[in-house]
Amino acid sequence: MSAPVLGTWSRRLRTWAVDDALPLWATAGFDGSNGRFEERLAFAGDPLPSVPIRLMVQARQIYVYATGQSQPPVGFGWGDGGRDRVLLVGGRKSDDMDS
Repeated sequence: MSAPVLGTWSRRLRTWAVDDALPLWATAGFDGSNGRFEERLAFAGDPLPSVPIRLMVQARQIYVYATGQSQPPVGFGWGDGGRDRVLLVGGRKSDDMDS
């Protein structure tokens, strides 16, 4: 595959991840009442409650949102939404971090 083709696919993948996948998982994929990420979502975007929750999913999502939010030039461009999700999973609120 040529460099221009790889560059095109790389941009398309980043656009999909930042504009579609990550916002979906930050909203529908996050269980705010229990302070954790969902294990899986159905194709319609609804959580699948019958699926057991694994610790690796929590760690992976925290890593993705924490590192992605800090990527140049402006992270995901969502403000602190990603940070808020990561902190909530950790049992903290973003207000706790600002003081």
